[in-house]
Amino acid sequence: MADDIDVAAERSESERHRFIAARVRFVGESAHECRECGNDIPELRRKALPGIQICVECAAALEAQTRQFSRH
Repeated sequence: MADDIDVAAERSESERHRFIAARVRFVGESAHECRECGNDIPELRRKALPGIQICVECAAALEAQTRQFSRH
C-alpha cells in the first residue's frame, strides 16, 4: 500500500512543481509559442503577462490538474 501512496505523492509533487514553474514570471521576452503545446500565444496575452511561456488553454489545464491533485 505504501507504494501506491508514494506514487501518488510523487505525482502530486511533480504537478505542483509544473504549476509553480508555469506561474513564475520569467525575466525577458514572452514566448511567441506555448512551451507546452506549441500553439501561438496571442500578442495581447504576451503584453499583459510579460515573460509568459504558456498559452491560456495550457494554463487553465495545468491549474485544473493542480486543483484535482490538491483535493486528494
